[in-house]
Amino acid sequence: MMFPQSPTPRVFHLPLGCDFPKTIARGLEQRLHGHDPMSWAKTTLIFNTRRSEQRVTELLASGPARLLPRIKLLSGLDDTPETRAIPQPVSRIRRHLELAQLIDALLTASPELAPRSALFDLADSLARLIDEIQSEAVDPEAIRNIDVSDHSAHWQRTQQFLTIAQQYLAETSLPDKENRQGMVVDALIGTWLKNPPEHPIILAGSTGSRGTTARLMRAIASLPQGAVILPGFDTSMTTRDWANLSSEKHKAEDHPQYRLKAFMDEVDVSPDQVQPWDETVAAEPTKRTQLISLALRPAPITDQWLSEGPKLGDLEECCEDITLLNAPSPRLEAQAISIGIRDAVEQGKTVALISPDRTLTRRVSAALDRWRIRADDSAGIPLHLTAPGRLLDQTARLMGEPVTADTLLALLKNPLIFSGGDRGNHLRWTRNLEIYIRKYGMPFPTEELLVAWANGEKDEGVGTWASLIGRAVSVLSATSTQPLPHLIKVHLKYAELLSTGDSSQGDGALWLRDEGKKALQTVTLLQQDAVYGNDLSPHDYQALFHRILANEEVRDREQPRPDVFIWGTLEARVGGADIVILAGLNEGSWPEAAAHDPWLNRKMRNEVGLLSPDRKLGLSAHDFQIAAAGPKIWLSRSARSSDAETVPSRWLNRITNLVQGLPKQNGEAAYKGMLARGDKWLRLAIELEKPQQKVEPAKRPAPRPPVGARPRHLSVTRFKHLIRDPYNVYARDILKLKPLHSLRRSADALLRGTVVHSVFEEFIKQNGIQTPDPVDTILNIAEEVLAQKAPWPTAQRLWLGQLSRIAHEFVEQEKVRQQYGAPTLLEQKGKLTFADISFDLTAQADRIDMTETGSAIIYDYKTGTPPQKKPQLLFDRQLLLQMLMIEEGAFSELGPVPAESGVFLKVGSSLQSMPAPIDATSITEIKTELRALILAYDNPDQGYLARRQTEKDTYANEYDHLSRFGEWDITDEPNPEVLK
Repeated sequence: MMFPQSPTPRVFHLPLGCDFPKTIARGLEQRLHGHDPMSWAKTTLIFNTRRSEQRVTELLASGPARLLPRIKLLSGLDDTPETRAIPQPVSRIRRHLELAQLIDALLTASPELAPRSALFDLADSLARLIDEIQSEAVDPEAIRNIDVSDHSAHWQRTQQFLTIAQQYLAETSLPDKENRQGMVVDALIGTWLKNPPEHPIILAGSTGSRGTTARLMRAIASLPQGAVILPGFDTSMTTRDWANLSSEKHKAEDHPQYRLKAFMDEVDVSPDQVQPWDETVAAEPTKRTQLISLALRPAPITDQWLSEGPKLGDLEECCEDITLLNAPSPRLEAQAISIGIRDAVEQGKTVALISPDRTLTRRVSAALDRWRIRADDSAGIPLHLTAPGRLLDQTARLMGEPVTADTLLALLKNPLIFSGGDRGNHLRWTRNLEIYIRKYGMPFPTEELLVAWANGEKDEGVGTWASLIGRAVSVLSATSTQPLPHLIKVHLKYAELLSTGDSSQGDGALWLRDEGKKALQTVTLLQQDAVYGNDLSPHDYQALFHRILANEEVRDREQPRPDVFIWGTLEARVGGADIVILAGLNEGSWPEAAAHDPWLNRKMRNEVGLLSPDRKLGLSAHDFQIAAAGPKIWLSRSARSSDAETVPSRWLNRITNLVQGLPKQNGEAAYKGMLARGDKWLRLAIELEKPQQKVEPAKRPAPRPPVGARPRHLSVTRFKHLIRDPYNVYARDILKLKPLHSLRRSADALLRGTVVHSVFEEFIKQNGIQTPDPVDTILNIAEEVLAQKAPWPTAQRLWLGQLSRIAHEFVEQEKVRQQYGAPTLLEQKGKLTFADISFDLTAQADRIDMTETGSAIIYDYKTGTPPQKKPQLLFDRQLLLQMLMIEEGAFSELGPVPAESGVFLKVGSSLQSMPAPIDATSITEIKTELRALILAYDNPDQGYLARRQTEKDTYANEYDHLSRFGEWDITDEPNPEVLK
C-alpha cells in the first residue's frame, strides 16, 4: 500500500514556492520506494491542467527506468465501463444556438429587457450560468423558489425565464459538457462506494472551487488508497488565522486560502492534519511568503500587520528578489518586460510571464520578436486574429451591408486572398485599384463599378479578376434574413472562392496549416449544428460568427523556446520558472472586474448556492499568491491604460502599504529598492526606443528649382497659394505631387461644393427659372445629382434639406439676376497667354452672364464663406483675374468684352453675395501686378517659401508634412536651397 490507513480523509499539501511537478514526482518516489514495480502502473494521478499532466509525465519518463502511473485530466475520466455509457455532450455551438432561440423569443415578448444586438451576449452569459448551476449541483427547484417579492419586475421575469430554459434543457436527450462531467463524476463515485478501489488514486492541483470537482475530491480523499493534494498551501498561517477565514463574523471568501479551508471543512480535516506531500520540502515558509501572506490577510484583521509585521525581520533582505515595475504606459510595460526576458535568456534562466491581460501578453510577444525570441504561450492565438479567421470574419462582415472601399481593400490585402490563383497579379491589381479609389473615389464598390474600372486598365486578366471580386462582394452584400444553414453556405462559398481565386491554378490556403485546420473544424461544427438555429439577419449572423471564432484558439505552429513561457493565471499553479513576472497588476485586469450577471443578482445567487464574486476574487488571489512565491518575481503594472488612469491591484497596494508601513525594519528602503530594480528596466526600455542618432529639426524650406522647371501655366485659383504659401505651388505644380484622398471618402465640404455647382449649373442649363415650379425643378435636379455623386443616404437627406431651405430665395434672386443679364457660359474653360513671358493663365468659370449692353458679369458659387473685399484685393484674386481674362478675350466663345463685375454667390445654409472689389482697383493694375508676380518667380533667386503669408496660424494644407512644418515655425528664417 502507498498510504497507511487513516481515520480521516487523506489530504496533503504543496507549500507556496515549490515546483509543482517536481514535488509531485518526488513525493511519489518517496512513497513507492521499495514497492513492487507494478505499484507505479497501478497508481492513478488526476490533474486539472494539461500542463501539469505533461510536465509530471516528462519528469517521470526522464528516468530511472520504470513503469509510469496512469495520468489523467479531470476532463478525461470517462474511460471506465460505467462512464462509457454516458452520452457524449452536446456541442457548445448547438447549446449556444438553442439558448439564442429562447432568448430571441424572450426579447420579442419583452423588448424592454435588452436590445436585440445583445442576443448572443445574453446567450453566452446564460450558457455560463447554466454550466455553473450544473457544476454546483443547484436544484432547479431552488431557482423557482427564490423569493423575488422584494425585487424589481425584471428579476421576476428572469426567474420565470430561467425556469423555462432549464425545463427545455432537461427535456433534451443530450447533456452539455458540465452536466456530463457531473454525470461522469457521480458514476465514478457510485462505483467506488460499491467497490472501493485498492490502488492509489491521487488528485492534485485543484482547490475544489467548482461543485463537481469538489464532490470528486471529497470522494477520492475518503478512498482506502485515495489522496488529495492541495496546491499553494500557506504554511505561515496559524490556527487562529485559518479559523478567521470561515468564521460567521468574518467570512473571507476573497482570501486566497479560503477555498482550501472550505474544502478542509467539507471533509472535516483541520489544517494541522494536512501533511506535506514531499517531506524534503522546507517546512518553514520563506520570509517573502510570510510577507505576502500577512499582506493578504482579510480586511477586518489587518491589525495583525502591526503585531506580526515586526516578526518579518529586515524587509530589505525579504524583498531583495522582488522587482516593482511602475510603467507610465502599457507599451513601456511590455517593452521593459521583454528586455527583462531577454536578459534572463542570456543568463540561461527560465522565465514565465503570467497575466490575465491577453493584450499585454501579445504586446510582449511582439516586442520579443525584435530578438527572435518566441515564447511558449499556453493560450495560443484567438482564431479570429489568425489569417484564416480574419478572412472568414471579413467576409462575414460584408453580408447585408454596403461594401465600403476600405473594407474591400482590407479584405483584398488578406494574405489568403487569391492564394490559389495568380497572387502576384492580384497584389498588383489591388494596388492599382487602391490608387484609383484614392484619386477618384469609389465609396461603395459594386461589381459594375469594379468592372468599369477594370475596363480602363490595360492588363490582360484584370477584367476577370474584377468580375470575380465584384460578384463575391455583391452577393454577400445583398444577403438578407435567411435560415442559418443558408447563410453559412453562402458565406463559405464566397470565402473559398476569394481564397482560391483562379481555381485552375490551386485550391487556396484557407484551410491549410494549423490555423486553417482549426478554422475548418470550427465552421464544420457550425454547419452541423446550424439546424438548431433560427432565421438570422446578416447583422446577427456576423455577431454569431465572430463570437464563435473568438472563442477558439490556435497554438503557434512554430517551435517556441523551452525557457520562455507565457501562462494564464491557472497555469501559475504549476510553477517551475526561475523568474516569474506578474504583469498587468491593475484593478479590472488582475483581479478582473466582476462580470455583470443579467439573470441573477448577488442576493439571488447566494440564496441558491452559486459562486459569489468574492469567491472568484479569492481564486484569483490564490493564483496570485502562488505566482508571487516564485524564486524571483516581478510585480508589474502601467499607470495608464490606453484612455485613462489606472488603479493598482488591491494585492499590490497591500504589499507596498505593508512594506512602507514598517520603517523600523527598513521598509522604506526595501520599497525604494524594489522600485529601483524596476526603474532599471524601464530606463532600458525608454533608451531602446530612442533614435540611435539625433535628428536635427528641419529648417523652413524655400526651394529654388531651375527656372525651366517652374510652372508656365497656373489657374486663377492657384495664385492664392502662390501669394500665401508658395511651397504649395512648388509641391503640386513643380513636383507634381497630388494628395490622395482617404479610402473612406466622407461627405466633405469639397464634395458638397461639387454637388452644389452641378445642381445650379444644370438648373441654369435647363432654363429652370422658366419652368412652372422652379423650386421643384431645383430639388428634382438635386436628387439626381446627389444620387450620382453623394452615395451616402444621410448626406443626401441633409444636403437636400439645406437646398430646399434656400431654393425659394435662390429662385427670387435668380429672377433679378436674369433681368440684368442672360446666362451665356457655364463651366467654361478659358486661357490667357502672355507670349512675351511664355505663361498661360487658365480658369474654369462657373457662370458668365451677358448684359444687354454687351458687358459680362461673372459668378462663382461658394458653399463656404466667400472672401471679403481686402483679402480679394491682396490674396484671393480669383474673380479679379477672371475679369481680366474676359477683357483679354481668354474665353473664345465670348471674345474680348468688357467685364462689368464679378460676384461670389454663397449657397450654403443661407444665401449671400460678395462682389469683387473692382472699384478699388482696375483691370490694368491687376494685369500689371500679375505679370510682376510671374516675373518675380522667373528669377532663379526667388524661392518657393513655405507659409509666406498665411491668413491664420491655424492654416493647414496637404503639404505641411512634406515641408515638415512643426519642426520649424513662421518666425524662422527661410532656408533657400538651390535645386538642379
